[in-house]
Amino acid sequence: MSQPRGWFWATGAPTRVPYLLDERRRVWIDIGTPSSHADAGRSLNKRSMMPSVFITGASTGIGHDAVLRMSNRGWTTFAGVRTDEDGQRVIEDSGGRAQPVRCDITSPEEIEEARTSILAATGGNLTGLVNNAGVALAGPIEFVPISDLRRQIETNVIGHAAVTKAFIPALRSEAGRIVNISSASG
Repeated sequence: MSQPRGWFWATGAPTRVPYLLDERRRVWIDIGTPSSHADAGRSLNKRSMMPSVFITGASTGIGHDAVLRMSNRGWTTFAGVRTDEDGQRVIEDSGGRAQPVRCDITSPEEIEEARTSILAATGGNLTGLVNNAGVALAGPIEFVPISDLRRQIETNVIGHAAVTKAFIPALRSEAGRIVNISSASG
């Protein structure tokens, strides 16, 4: 078996990352590695020579953990957050390695602003998109207001499609990957 080309081999970053659900259960998230991108002959971010990823829903939970793991592994990581406070927490928790990007995925204007700023920072290319943002509603359908159901569908379905559509050209130029994360909770 040949070693991947490039300096990424030294990082030893795993292809799969565990995310603990509780003490006994964990799921594995396939994130790839910088070395797998170099080995496959894919071009890397032309401005920084680093693979780049945009992760939505990065304020808490899986999204926040994914931002920390990817930025620690040398990826240029953009964290989609909805508030300045969440953005500041991402900067602090990542030691300044992740870049928060304000993006409510239900807002076409914010998606476009996020796309513009990320592509300006990466020279127009993106290696990965992680659609992680989501909301959860609980309760019997007769008690959940229709407006809340619409908000859930707008976030968990339409918003992911809108973000994906906005970034497909940049992902295509890098032979990038799209990861959609869903949950039984939302």
